[in-house]
Amino acid sequence: MEPKQTGQYEILFSPCRVGVQKGQVSIINEKLGEVWYELRLVAEVCPPLRLPLFRADLGKFLTRMVTLDNNSGQLVDVRPTVTNQLNWQISPDKIQIAPFSSTVVQLRYTPTDIEAIESGEILLQTDYVGDWKFELQGQGLIPQAYEPTQISSQVGAIT
Repeated sequence: MEPKQTGQYEILFSPCRVGVQKGQVSIINEKLGEVWYELRLVAEVCPPLRLPLFRADLGKFLTRMVTLDNNSGQLVDVRPTVTNQLNWQISPDKIQIAPFSSTVVQLRYTPTDIEAIESGEILLQTDYVGDWKFELQGQGLIPQAYEPTQISSQVGAIT
């Protein structure tokens, strides 16, 4: 920068765990020396993610994909908890995220009622990269006609 000119620097803080920690930033200039800043970094619990309303015909299901990121250097095991297992499922059953990677999981809604709003929560807990909480709502629709299925077999054959 030129004399008497100001500038801005952007600092990215990407925490892996909830809590408070200290950090530091130093800016070094050959002529002016070093300017040092001590930082108090606060990582808060991520608010629940409310996904758009799931709508599916009674007798069918709707699936949405969500991405889970692991910005740590450790393999992360994810423990899923589903509050309403009648209407909501998560796949796969066993979730692991490789270091500095991400994985995609499926959230599946299967309605059991027509027009009623069916709610649930899916909590994905880890020991290293925090937790994800999804607040879900789904609505069952009047079933539409299914596509015809043709079945054929040879006479006397077992199918």
